[in-house]
Amino acid sequence: MLHIKTEVDIAASPNRVWHALVDFTRYPEWNPFIAVRGTPGAGLDIDWSFGSYGRKRLWTPALITAHEEPRRLAWEFGVGRLFDLEEAYTVEAVHGGTLLRHSFTCGGVIAALGKPLLRRRLKAVLSAADSGLQRHLSVPARVAAASKSLSRRSSSRAPSTHRTRRRRR
Repeated sequence: MLHIKTEVDIAASPNRVWHALVDFTRYPEWNPFIAVRGTPGAGLDIDWSFGSYGRKRLWTPALITAHEEPRRLAWEFGVGRLFDLEEAYTVEAVHGGTLLRHSFTCGGVIAALGKPLLRRRLKAVLSAADSGLQRHLSVPARVAAASKSLSRRSSSRAPSTHRTRRRRR
């Protein structure tokens, strides 16, 4: 069994971190490797994918094993005794922010044989996701809302009238 865990302090409330974790549609905004489709909830099936965005993804069914709002979210998937993986997030309030614990637990023959390589790669994946979430949540909510409002207004404006007009002959 291989267990990899990271911890990161995030300058956001536990509720804000929780909502980012369960908003699967927005994972591409902060998680460079993991994509999730489905509805969050204990015992529910989701689709999980690992890879780089912009490339074709392979999806696998996964099961949400923990959905304890706003504390813990986990899912697992696997292929018999060949390989199984659990990804888990634990959210804890600390000194005006949130401590996020993120882990992968791998089992099966592939995990046993590839332990050194898996350890390095999965540690890098966890760190990149944690840093991405930290950056994603560091933008104050009101600035993000104002930015969305401005982009909506500018996209709804009529086309510019400052175009060169052809002369009539």
